[in-house]
Amino acid sequence: MGFKPIIKNELPSGTLLNVNIPLIPRDKIKGVKITNQFSGDFDEYYDRRTDPRGRDDVIWNTLTPPKCLAGRRDDA
Repeated sequence: MGFKPIIKNELPSGTLLNVNIPLIPRDKIKGVKITNQFSGDFDEYYDRRTDPRGRDDVIWNTLTPPKCLAGRRDDA
């Protein structure tokens, strides 16, 4: 299955497609996996960090998934 069936059909309002394509030769791609993306509440907080260049003015938005999703990998 490729993306043509998805493109040919009208998607429901509010649908978001997140397409990740690995940086490998095309013949090494094993296939396509379609999965659900979680839509719900996350615990959100901000963390002040230093970026790899040494700048300490970075504010990092961190999300903690709800306990009901512990160990779940929908995006795997």
